Amino acid sequence: MKTFHKILMLVTLTASGLWAAQPYGRACLTVVDQQATSKNPQGSEQVFAAGFQPGEGRQLKLYLDANSSCLALIAVFERNSERPANNWWPRLVEVAPWEEKTLPPPAKKWDWTKGSSEFDFFVIFLEKESPQAGELKKLVEGMKESPEDSGLLKRQSRKLKDTINQWLSQSSRIPAQGGSTPPLLAGVVRSPGEFPWREACRKIEFGKDQMGILVFGRESAKKD
Repeated sequence: MKTFHKILMLVTLTASGLWAAQPYGRACLTVVDQQATSKNPQGSEQVFAAGFQPGEGRQLKLYLDANSSCLALIAVFERNSERPANNWWPRLVEVAPWEEKTLPPPAKKWDWTKGSSEFDFFVIFLEKESPQAGELKKLVEGMKESPEDSGLLKRQSRKLKDTINQWLSQSSRIPAQGGSTPPLLAGVVRSPGEFPWREACRKIEFGKDQMGILVFGRESAKKD
């Protein structure tokens, strides 16, 4: 009889969701170098680190997934500014459970050449039914249709940056990737579809009233 009650309790707890896994998302930002060398004739791909510098033939690539259905906002702003960095406009993507997403899409490129600005690269996971989802969709879609350098686009960009800053102030956990030393995967030869991004990804939990925010930052190299 006791065993029956234990089994019944286990089923009840599982059904009520008390033992359900907390939703979380994972992301990894990498630097793709298109320049062929004798060692890497096809170019190379490295996990992004804050000390990396832009250069000829370099591009950024983002990998992400989540353990539950969600939305992922990708927004990159110039440091201390509300302007999108390097004309990389924000994207809002739907993510199915364990569906790997690679950004940007093949038709677009995040070129990271000399003269590129310092940036804060935000990857934000949120539930599809969260109160912020509807307004966020309208804002990001509106930015796509606004003419470049228009007053409307500047106001939309400022509103998005202010919204993210508000979420940051409410978040108690904001993991950041990067440092002066790249992770161990740096220098892996690039082969399409084979980069082991999950070994170096960052993970963040999210919920109905809580954004999951990852921040990847790039600063200029210090001069002697």
